[in-house]
Amino acid sequence: MILRPYRERDAAATRAVFERAVRITASANYTSQQIKAWAPVGLDASACRAWAAARAAAQTIVAVADTRIVGFSDLVDRTRLDMLYVDPDVSRRGVGSALIARILSRARDDCATAVETYASLTARPLFERHGFVVIEQLRPVVRNVEMPSFKNARCPRPRMSRRLLLARNVWQELDPLAPRAKLPPSTGRLPKRQEAARACEMWPAAAATAQRLWLMTSKLCPSGSRTNAP
Repeated sequence: MILRPYRERDAAATRAVFERAVRITASANYTSQQIKAWAPVGLDASACRAWAAARAAAQTIVAVADTRIVGFSDLVDRTRLDMLYVDPDVSRRGVGSALIARILSRARDDCATAVETYASLTARPLFERHGFVVIEQLRPVVRNVEMPSFKNARCPRPRMSRRLLLARNVWQELDPLAPRAKLPPSTGRLPKRQEAARACEMWPAAAATAQRLWLMTSKLCPSGSRTNAP
């Protein structure tokens, strides 16, 4: 299986995955009336165009197995995981988890402080396994039918480049008053203090540059966005 960005020709395939996931997988948690309201049949041309436009406008990622699209997810406005659907033929094979991980990676790259999603009864356990917590229980009405769901959120962990890690260490080496903020263990190997000391000798402007980089990074990825979730 590979993950890749959505392409214009993927509209029909992603719609088919959505409909199969709702009508087959979600039917274990929702009534037939709710399923029909959620995934109506017989879309007209304008509805199909609207679907394609929405997928193209979002940061949509598709999962492909043997040239067939078997799942998709997306990130909207850098902070909302809007859709996550996996074909029932490949359920419980890690497709959903892989898509969530890729979307969270996108959010980290955008330095989002939190990612929200509106999870169905069916999808809630998967999101919780990936560190999302329920913020609110919802009962939206879709086509005059009440659809129980949950507002969930989690904080993606920002990643810091080796250059910024080194800059931070150089600054701390030169300035004893510099903050000693802890980074999550997954940020990679922290440069040794000796490496920072050598960089100080070779990089005369290290202190000023490091402080500027560190302050810029702190503003983009505030410490409150860090989490111990996987």
